Amino acid sequence: MRSIFQNLTVAVIFSLAFSCSEVKEKAEVSPYLTMADTLEKSLYNDIIDLWYPRIIDLEHGGYLTNYTYNWEQLPNQDKYLVYQARHIWTLSMLYKNYPDQREFLDYASHGFKFLTGKMWDEEEGGYYLAVDQTGLPLEENIHEKRIYGQAFAIYGLAEYYSASKEPAALEWAKKSFQWIEDNAHDPVNGGYFEFLHRDGSPVLSSDEYQTGLNDRVVVGLKDYNSSIHILEALTTLYHVWPDELVRERLDEMFHVVRDIMVTDPGHLLLYFTADWTPVTGGTLDEIAGENLWFSSHVTFGHDIETSYLLFEAAEALGNHEERTIKVIKQLTDHTLQKGWDEENGGIYDKGKYFKADSMVIIDEKKAWWGEIEAFNSMLLLHSLYPDDEMDYYSYFLKQWDFLNTFQIDHEYGGWYNGALDTNPKSKTANKAHPWKTTYHNSRGMMNCINILRKLGNAN
Repeated sequence: MRSIFQNLTVAVIFSLAFSCSEVKEKAEVSPYLTMADTLEKSLYNDIIDLWYPRIIDLEHGGYLTNYTYNWEQLPNQDKYLVYQARHIWTLSMLYKNYPDQREFLDYASHGFKFLTGKMWDEEEGGYYLAVDQTGLPLEENIHEKRIYGQAFAIYGLAEYYSASKEPAALEWAKKSFQWIEDNAHDPVNGGYFEFLHRDGSPVLSSDEYQTGLNDRVVVGLKDYNSSIHILEALTTLYHVWPDELVRERLDEMFHVVRDIMVTDPGHLLLYFTADWTPVTGGTLDEIAGENLWFSSHVTFGHDIETSYLLFEAAEALGNHEERTIKVIKQLTDHTLQKGWDEENGGIYDKGKYFKADSMVIIDEKKAWWGEIEAFNSMLLLHSLYPDDEMDYYSYFLKQWDFLNTFQIDHEYGGWYNGALDTNPKSKTANKAHPWKTTYHNSRGMMNCINILRKLGNAN
């Protein structure tokens, strides 16, 4: 297994150059290449061409936020950190894959200027949670910051530097990393605190912090969601800035996610005290009340996304331990075994173990981001284990049929928030909003296109 991980992953995923002289004459086009062409067409028709340049705010800078189901611009265009940073990352990634399309880099530069010029807090450091359309901080959340958003800023800045080689972008990425290092990092137990005061100091209990957002019930806890995206950000930062401390923090977060958060039979534990003691079962359910998002559940989309993020971090670190291989596979296998819809395809949003082996689906929604993360990881696992009894490629093909049938809007364009088979109201839900950008589906589609081309050209 170790040799498969080391040899196939490097050859299939991350070596994007390919010598045409090595390709043998083929009587028929590889089905992998045919599928790659299909996905590339959809990437443009159903994602890129609908969002860009539509969301570019030429008057105030940055990216416009809210659009209706049929792509009409809405009045409220407050700009959120995560949304802005994700577009910078996506556009930079697209330019790296399609360097002949200079507009992608120009659009990324447009966002970079707004992020660093308007969203950075000049008094206390770090990035504001949100600003209005012109770039003025929103009063209702000026006093709070989140590590989740800071992580995406680093992620976007590092990728923008990778694409542009603009020295200022790397300096901003370093500055942003240093701010979370000085403030949000836990020097005793490792990892990062999610809830921060404006000055970056951690909020350790709900008594000292009042937020209007719905996650106030878990104030003071460390969590899976911010942790996997810190891992993601540090992986990208380390690629462009192989600093010793960045590597140390990347390795730290890798082991937090792999060894603390992932539990048998292959899903993430969700919330933890500062010393990484899991908050599970009745305690977490009592904290959450009726809010399922914060209860002790299995979040299939995050699990299968984490499979990919661990793989990406392991490659950056050169970590080819057997436990790494086991966990990456476990997270995908468990999602497909417990969260897969056998009738229509797709993965459900949430499940819960009420007994050791008894999984109950508690939320049948199929969110766009979870579905594309599943699509991505299915093909990744196929590239690593083509002969595995799980038959990942079969899942991959079924998932594409599901996406094309229920997730992609063939009338107005774009992707629905939730697939129509279990969430028909998504048909008239906003296509763009603060939590819905092009980051998940562009990344997933681009990753799959690259893998398919490698597989097709290798035969």
